[in-house]
Amino acid sequence: MRYLHEYLGETIKRERLSQNLGVREFSEMASISASYLSEVERGMKNPSGQLLDSMSRGLGMNIRELLLRTLTTMEVHEKHRAFR
Repeated sequence: MRYLHEYLGETIKRERLSQNLGVREFSEMASISASYLSEVERGMKNPSGQLLDSMSRGLGMNIRELLLRTLTTMEVHEKHRAFR
């Protein structure tokens, strides 16, 4: 079973890559360190609400949209797991 912050990290990375943003470029846009962003994307860190706001704004969306996309990621994984 995976934790919410792991799905969140996966979603952030997918959204960043879909916008062709590198880790350093996006971390500067989101006002966080590149190393912290990398840890969030790998599911190693659980970002605060303030950092989620900063990252979502860096992706051009609000927290609600980021969380809805994370929920979709979770649902896809759960459906895939159910078919195994």
